[in-house]
Amino acid sequence: MDIQSKNDKKAENVKQITLALIAGKKAVGEINYDDIYEKQALEAAIAEKPSLLAGVGKLDKFGKKILLDAVSKKYSNFIYLSEPQYFDEIAQIYLLKRFEDTSEKWKGDKFRLKQSMDNKLVLTLNYVSHKGEEVYYFDRDLRIPASLLTNMRVSVKFNDACKFFGFLDVKVASVNLPDALEALLDLINTEYRRVLQDFIDSKQIGFYKLSAEYGELKEALADALNLKLSKYGAEISDVNIQSISFADNMYESITEQFYALQIERMKKEMENDIAGLSLENYKKKAEIHEKYPNFPVTLTEAEKDLALKRYLVRMEKYSEERLQLDKESVSERTENAAPAEELVKTAEPVVIETLPEPGKNKRLIALCAITGVLVFISLLVMIASVPAGLVLAIIFAAAGIATFFIKKNYFTRSGKLTEISVSKPDSAADSAADSAGDGKTNENK
Repeated sequence: MDIQSKNDKKAENVKQITLALIAGKKAVGEINYDDIYEKQALEAAIAEKPSLLAGVGKLDKFGKKILLDAVSKKYSNFIYLSEPQYFDEIAQIYLLKRFEDTSEKWKGDKFRLKQSMDNKLVLTLNYVSHKGEEVYYFDRDLRIPASLLTNMRVSVKFNDACKFFGFLDVKVASVNLPDALEALLDLINTEYRRVLQDFIDSKQIGFYKLSAEYGELKEALADALNLKLSKYGAEISDVNIQSISFADNMYESITEQFYALQIERMKKEMENDIAGLSLENYKKKAEIHEKYPNFPVTLTEAEKDLALKRYLVRMEKYSEERLQLDKESVSERTENAAPAEELVKTAEPVVIETLPEPGKNKRLIALCAITGVLVFISLLVMIASVPAGLVLAIIFAAAGIATFFIKKNYFTRSGKLTEISVSKPDSAADSAADSAGDGKTNENK
């Protein structure tokens, strides 16, 4: 009976203290938090009137402990606090619980909330670049403008949750997960596109060599993001680039460029081969001409120059140089010029191949046909009368032998090469020769 009365008395005391706290007759700072009954009274008063937490200073004797218990039991108590009362432990609890309660409102890519070994909140989100967020650059390997899409996972660790409220730039009561994710994704998108373009330009690489540089690219992105997030109490704890790919509209352009490069390469190889063959032909004929000076060489000087020029152009060793002439050099060359008669060049042999005339070939075929008919007639006569057939055979044989010697001389003349001397006079010599020829013609007439 005594125990029951004591318990009733203690319960009455707790109730009175609670009512005194709610009515403001007793200050929160006067509570001995180590006393179990006063602690119960304060907890009951805070549950009834959360605004009592505004009177608890984190520098008070039991201040941090009171605030931590109040926020742990009900995270919404955090909104009744002011910024001077914030400290990291209660801010971490509020962010975690607030993100979990508002996660259903997020309709974007996947995310994950967890706590690190040191009880810090870690938010892992998937960054997927969508249409309009491509990274544009000029691919040096493919030699075409290209656009890239990226899929990667980024983990953000909140080392000081109190400072992160400044990054969101909203009231504490309005903090929610969708806004936090959108703010982080916007920052990641902006920094990643800038870092990737600078990385490709500095490395001078194309798409197919980029995958080998993922490690260095991740470090560059983490450094750029940490530079922005460090003042808000957050850092990038991990970056995992899952894929970097071309945009859907790029594959047709890549295919067209591939075939264009193949055709260009094949054309260049063919031109190099032709230039090489032309040079080899030039060298062989030059060797023949050097060994046999009188041997007719059909390769003209223009063909030699063209073959050599084409080869040098393909080897990128040829440059077109223009002749620079001034008035003094031209006038001096004009005064010292030799007479036109001395400029007449020696005649050079030009090889002209004489082809047989088409009419002669027809006559030869007709003669052979007639000879065959006569031989056939002689055989028929020989069957009827041997002496008469022999006489005809001798006559036809004599005619065939005579025809053979005549046509042999024809074939010999038709297969020869005739050399004609052609002179290359200058304009003055041409006029002189023409006038002389006209005079002789008149005298002959």
